[in-house]
Amino acid sequence: MVSLAVANLTEPELRQEILTPRRRVETLAALLRLALALLHTSGFRLSGARLPDGHATLRILRAVDRAREYIPLRAVLRFLRMSPSRFQAWRRRQTACALDDQSSCPRTSPHRLTPSEVQAIGDMVISPEYRHVPTGTLAVLAQRIGTVSASPSTWYRLVRKYDWRRPRLRVHPATPTVGLRPTGADEMWHIDTTSSACSTGHAPLCTP
Repeated sequence: MVSLAVANLTEPELRQEILTPRRRVETLAALLRLALALLHTSGFRLSGARLPDGHATLRILRAVDRAREYIPLRAVLRFLRMSPSRFQAWRRRQTACALDDQSSCPRTSPHRLTPSEVQAIGDMVISPEYRHVPTGTLAVLAQRIGTVSASPSTWYRLVRKYDWRRPRLRVHPATPTVGLRPTGADEMWHIDTTSSACSTGHAPLCTP
C-alpha cells in the first residue's frame, strides 16, 4: 500500500523508504532492551523510592500521557513498576499543584518504615543465618540488635505482601527406603526391648 507521494518513486527508492523506518524501529528496540536491562539490574522501583522533587513527577506523568496513545495504561504502569493507586495520587496532586513525591511534614506518618528498613527486614527474613528463628522472634531480635524497630505484626504483614519465603533446610537424614537384606543365617540380629508397667506392678489392670 503506497500513497500518492511515493507513487512516482522507482523500486530502489521504494525499498529505501521501507528500510528507513525498519532501521528506526530496530534502533528503538535496541535502546528499549538496554533501558530494561539497566532498570532490572539497578533494582530501582518507584514503589520503594521517592523522587527528588515535583518536577521529576511531572516529567513521568507527561511521559505516561504520551505512551498512553499507543500502550494501555496498565501496561505502562507495569513497565514503570508503579501501582495504580500511586499514579492516581500523583494525578490528584498535579491537579492541585506540583507537590513533591513525599510529604514535607514529618508528622504525617512518623511511624512509617523507610524503604531501607523494609529491605533490612526482607534480608533478615530470607537469610539462611536466621532460618531457625520464627518470624515473631526475629522481629524482637531485630529490635535488640538495632536493625529495625517494628512490631511482629508488621513483619507478618510485609512477609505476606512481598511473598518472602523463609529458607528451610532438612535437619534429619533421609529415611532409607531399602530394609535389611541378609544373605545368610545369623548374619543380622535384631533385639526389641520394651519396658512394661506390668513388670513393675504399678499398672492398675495388671494381676500378679
